[in-house]
Amino acid sequence: MRALCCYRSALLPLLFAGVALLTSGCMDYEGVVKLNADGSGTYEETVLFSEGAVEMLKMMASAGEEGEEAELFPQEDFEERAGEMGTGVTFSVFEKLTDGGREGYRTIYAFDDINTLMLNQNPSENLPGDLGGESVEEDDVPEVITFSFTPGSPASLVIYLPGEESFTPPDSSDRGARQRTG
Repeated sequence: MRALCCYRSALLPLLFAGVALLTSGCMDYEGVVKLNADGSGTYEETVLFSEGAVEMLKMMASAGEEGEEAELFPQEDFEERAGEMGTGVTFSVFEKLTDGGREGYRTIYAFDDINTLMLNQNPSENLPGDLGGESVEEDDVPEVITFSFTPGSPASLVIYLPGEESFTPPDSSDRGARQRTG
């Protein structure tokens, strides 16, 4: 029983470090949507963590693993995420970034139709693997940003934020479908 108690007390600082990391501004996040005239385009995401945050992330990621440094930003996690961003969204580019003591990544996703693109508005939930926020329960409504594009001259792009009356989130079983009211 004493070993379990010591294990819990060792994990408590890691838990607080994780909460502090996600709430203290130790992360710079930038998301850019580039839209073509036909409604296709790219979504580029750049994330950089401060030097202190990187150290905390490494401790959290390698907790329980002896002698191995865990991969903070596994490319596979980003490849899998493309399917969660909507129908026709594909993984395109991944690169690790270093800037002084800061570390992070840049990813680019391509989409065929911006009308099916869904971007999670909570950056911490976009992080790979165990570094991300709480997983979305089946009953939870994801907080996603969606788009309605009409090509033409002039073209029209409407951006729907979560909580707007004119937006009904997609059914969790069909993440590419949306309904609008009004």
